Amino acid sequence: MFWIPDVPVRRRLPLWGVLLFGLFAPAFAGELRSQDDPSEIDGLIQQLGASDFRLRQEAEELLLERGLSSLDAVRAAMELPNAEIRYRSERLLARLQALAAAENEERLLTDPWQVNAEIYAIWERWQGMVGDTPASRKLLVAMMRREPELLLSLNSSRAVWRNEFEKRCGELRVFPNPRGAEMNPITTAALLFVLLQPETQPSSVAAGIVSSATVTGHFDRLLDDPTVGTASTALLELWLQQDGLATPHLRLNMGLKIGSRAAMSAARQLLKEGQNNRQLSHQAVMYIARVVGDEGLEDLEAKLHDRTPIYTNRQRGTDHQKVVTMSDIALLALLHITKQAPARYGYTQLVSNPLYLYQLDSCGLPDDDARDEAVQRWEGWRRHNLRSVMPPPDDASEGDLM
Repeated sequence: MFWIPDVPVRRRLPLWGVLLFGLFAPAFAGELRSQDDPSEIDGLIQQLGASDFRLRQEAEELLLERGLSSLDAVRAAMELPNAEIRYRSERLLARLQALAAAENEERLLTDPWQVNAEIYAIWERWQGMVGDTPASRKLLVAMMRREPELLLSLNSSRAVWRNEFEKRCGELRVFPNPRGAEMNPITTAALLFVLLQPETQPSSVAAGIVSSATVTGHFDRLLDDPTVGTASTALLELWLQQDGLATPHLRLNMGLKIGSRAAMSAARQLLKEGQNNRQLSHQAVMYIARVVGDEGLEDLEAKLHDRTPIYTNRQRGTDHQKVVTMSDIALLALLHITKQAPARYGYTQLVSNPLYLYQLDSCGLPDDDARDEAVQRWEGWRRHNLRSVMPPPDDASEGDLM
């Protein structure tokens, strides 16, 4: 069962910060003090670097009392030259963001359109990607609890949130979970959400860290969870559709694993690069057969005359080579989609495979003559049975207007 911690989780929020949360939460839960004078907040920011310790403490507490109305100023203060101001601003930012996430939890679950401005901007991005459902709302609440600083950085400039994203990925790479434990799946979901923002433009290292986290058992369980699984899957499918964020092979395998058509672009890419990686071409074809179905017929038919060897093996004690070509597996995939018996086309030695339909070395036909005959049989069957699925191209000579 999906689990949400009882208190907001933040990697740098110390125990005293949690205690202060209880002290300031009632004051924070009221209306935001948007009427605060910006010059007063700027004065408090400068006071964070005062020589008197008591003045520094007082400024930090007053900024915390002002809640999200001081958030932008605190975030900007992290770039100031004064080291004490930067240190206290970073500490304040984590506390303010944890408070912001907690203060809006109930609204996010019941009426997310009424959350305050900082959270609303994130909600708009989120529901635009995965929709507004109970699962979507609950997953966003969990993400806000787990990674408030990462998600709230989306309210800043692209440079700020991209830096926060890269920093978080770097932390997870350098300081992984203890005892080899897998990344928390809620963190993975939050990273995916930020990764998928067009402005993020992640580094290859960061994209690789997120990709690796999606193939763990913990993330699988999140996808299967009855309370948030649909939202998690919708998020993952958006990732599957994106070229460049992960290898086509990884996206294809994940698409096959969850039975999603969203990895079709990865399958097409692998087919295009088939001569460079023949094994992956086989996997792409069988993914289309098992998951994509009718939508992939045209892609498969384009390979029916492709005699590129996908598998070769010289049979022991003979001069005969056992060969499986691209056309062999493409035709097998077409037969699976159209529910035809492979034996009618000459495939008599097929061995089942739970993931890719058939073992690759069992997918061949005896020779090119047998391949030509099998393709001709398919084309004859197609002419009589696939008009509704793949109508023939218009013939302008018969009077069609151009």
